[in-house]
Order: sequence, then structure tokens, then C-alpha cells
Amino acid sequence: MLPLLPRIVLLVVSFLYVFTAPEVRAADEAEAPQGVPVKLIIILSLDAQGKPLKFPSHLFFDPSMDETYVLAGGKLNIYGPDFYPVLGLGAGRGADALRGGFIDRDGMLYLCQGAGGGKPARLTIFNAAFFPVREIEFKGFKDAEKFLPERVAVSQDGLIYLVGANTRGAVVLDQQGQFLRWLKPQDRIFAKEAVEEAMQTQADVVGIDGKEGAAEGGGPRAPAPEGLYADIPEELLPKAKEGKEEEEQKGIAPVRLIDLEIDSEGHLYLLSEETSKIYVYSANEEFLFSFGQKGGAFGKMSRPRGLAVDEQKKSVYVVDYMRHTVLMYDLAGKFMHEIGGMGTGPGWFYYPNDVALNKKGELMVADLFNQRVQVMEIQYKARFPMFGTQAKPPAADGGGASPPEKEEPAASEGKALSQGEAAPLAESGGANAPAATRVKPESAAKPAGNVEEPLPREEPLGVEGKVPDSPAPAPAPIKVEPLEVPVGVGR
Repeated sequence: MLPLLPRIVLLVVSFLYVFTAPEVRAADEAEAPQGVPVKLIIILSLDAQGKPLKFPSHLFFDPSMDETYVLAGGKLNIYGPDFYPVLGLGAGRGADALRGGFIDRDGMLYLCQGAGGGKPARLTIFNAAFFPVREIEFKGFKDAEKFLPERVAVSQDGLIYLVGANTRGAVVLDQQGQFLRWLKPQDRIFAKEAVEEAMQTQADVVGIDGKEGAAEGGGPRAPAPEGLYADIPEELLPKAKEGKEEEEQKGIAPVRLIDLEIDSEGHLYLLSEETSKIYVYSANEEFLFSFGQKGGAFGKMSRPRGLAVDEQKKSVYVVDYMRHTVLMYDLAGKFMHEIGGMGTGPGWFYYPNDVALNKKGELMVADLFNQRVQVMEIQYKARFPMFGTQAKPPAADGGGASPPEKEEPAASEGKALSQGEAAPLAESGGANAPAATRVKPESAAKPAGNVEEPLPREEPLGVEGKVPDSPAPAPAPIKVEPLEVPVGVGR
């Protein structure tokens, strides 16, 4: 039998636990991000020729025509408002080395292309009938001949912003393709060569972000997959686990960018995989603030690859390639939720590579290794006002990024193409493109977020009805709305 004093201590501890634990647990639950209901609309798994979609890596949307563009297998597949695959764009129209694209408000199609067909890397511009009208070859800035465009966006006043695979910052061109300047957010990074170059040029570093960045890209890669995955581009393969590296002294330098978005008011959102941050600029290219945190845990970004800005829900979506999730921030840069997780069932992702929004505000995710595009309705809206009220530009000694670096424009013009008769389309959906059925509710797995059964829509829908089961167990379930499948929080 216990002595009197230990018994008294045990009684006091038990009393405190009973009366204080509920409050402590309630406080923890209030601070923890809650799940968000997600309704699965459709899964796109067929291309414009009715064949299985092959490693979709990039998405963008045409609001004027209500059409979705999916870059997969080196071809551009176009889906109508009902998600029926209607057209394929390939080498027959001069789209032979596709990397990224954008539709401007006039319906002009801008395609980033690598070297191919005897031509250098370039930006090809098509009219609304998909005839090439102009090609821009890069000139007027250092190493322009090596510039490899990955993503493009066009502002309302016609400025062309390009992010390259092998450069730091974004290139700004006018409508004729003339180089205007660089836009280079700067941060603390490990890249020794970039830091030394920045020091040599004595770049203006006022307002540079003092928070930790990320290790420079590169490192060993996993062995190339065989069989089905042998055709995937090397840059999209996941990296092998890197060994412990000797930490170099951090320095301030321009960061590598991987994606960019422009909202209706002209604000620029520049995403860096290197630092796992989004750098936000005003319409006149003045730095406002940055947000995001590097890491492999919940609410952090390991390898962010694409972003989308939802002005209706006042949210920013970022897809994380290595964590197989989509993170949600409000427009002030505060982390709100994340959805997904590694798996193959509806709502799960397997190395997702890009996100986009359609006219209805539905979120589209390029589910790369699952070889499909998932279209979802995020039933959530940030309650914060427009950005700038919650997150202020950091002080000069604390955080942020430098003003855009400007260079003198060079005398160069875009190379014009003939507007005459072009070769027939190499790929087309046509009347023979098969349609598939909606995803059946009973085939749904349990990914992060709360995934609901697909909405009823008129067929044909241009998707494949069969969805593989998820190989992974569901994470802890969260709040479930009627008719929804509890899917837990992504890893």
C-alpha cells in the first residue's frame, strides 16, 4: 500500500488532469488546422485520341472558351467545358518541344518550347485557331542562347513573364519579344556560385528575407524507372535520398523560380522550389511579401512545383511534388489546410506536378505518376481580407526580397512565322474519341481532405471510369459532411 504522501500527490495530479485536460485539448484543436471538404468532380485519364493520358505535367485554362489544356506525353490535349477531349496539338502545328503554356485575354496561346526541329529554345505564339503566328527567340541578356523557358504568363498590359529551367529570376519581355529586364527575388540560399556572382555585381539587397532558404537543387536521382515509366522526362523523376552534405555558408542571391501566376489586379506570384516560398509583387513589380516554409512535415513544402490563385476563395494553392499534397494558403500567406497524400485512389496523389483552376473555381491537379488529372471542388473560403492586411512587407533587416533587377533592353525582335496554310493537326480527338463514365462512389479511397462522390454530369465526359484502389491506409479521419468520404490529412 502506498504511503500517505505519494497517495496525496497522485490524487492531486489526477484531479488536475480531469479538470484541465479538456481545456488543453480544446486549445490544441483550435490551433490545429482543420480538414476541408473536397468534392471529386471528375478524373481525366484519356488524351485527345482516346488513349491513356501519359504523365500529365502541366495545366492551364482558357476562361474565354472554358477549355482545359493538359500537357502530357509531349502533346497538348484540350478538353471542352464538359471535360470531353476535343483536340490535340503537336508537331503538326509547330508544337514539338512543349514545356509550358498560357492563354491571354485575347485568346492567344503562348507555348514555351525547348530546342527541337532544328530550332533553339523559344516562345511560340498561336492564334485562336491554333495557327502559329510568331516565334520569339531569346536575345538581349546574358546567356540568352541557353535560356530554357518553363512557364509563361502575360499581364493585362501585354508584358510577357518567363521562368526558365536553368536561370534565376523571371525574364520580362514586351509583346514583340524585346528583352526589358529581369525580376529577381533574392533570399538566403546555399548556392555558392550564385552568391558569389551576386556579391560581385553588388546587387541591391535591401529588404532581403532573413529566414532560412533551402539547399540548392541537384543531388543524386533515383534509378530511371523501367517499363511503363521509362518515357517520363528525367527532370520529373523523384530524387533519390541525398547523403549528408557539408553545409556551406548561406548567402544572399537571386533564387530559382519554377512557376508564376498573375491575378486579375496584376499581382505577381513567383514560386521557388529552391526556397519553398512564394514571392508576391505588385502590378508595377514592387515587392510586397513572401510566404512558405521549407520542410517535410504538415504545412510545409518539400518540393513545390506549381501554384494557382483563387481570388473567389481568397486562397493560394501550391502542389508539393515530394509530399504528394496540395497546400492551401490565404492571400495573406497564412497556411490554412492541405489535401491529398500518397496513393492511387480518388483524392490521392502520386508525385503531383501542377495545379490550375477552371472557370467554376474547381481545382485541377496534374497527378503525374497516376497518369491522370483530378478535378475537385474545394468547399472552403478564406475569411481573411485581401492580402496586405494580414502580412506586411518585412523590414529591411528581417525578410522579403529585393526589388527587380533591371538591365538595358537589347535590340532584338521576335522571329515571324508564315501565317499561311499550316500542316494538318497531328493529333485530334474528333468524333471517334471515346467517352468514359463517371467515377463510381463505391470505388473511392480515403485521401486527405473530405472527398465527396462526383457530381452528376451529362455524358460523354471523356474520362476513364475505372479507378485503381488505393494501396495505402487512410490517415486519421476528420470532419465529414453528409455523403462525403472521410479522408484525413495528407502526409
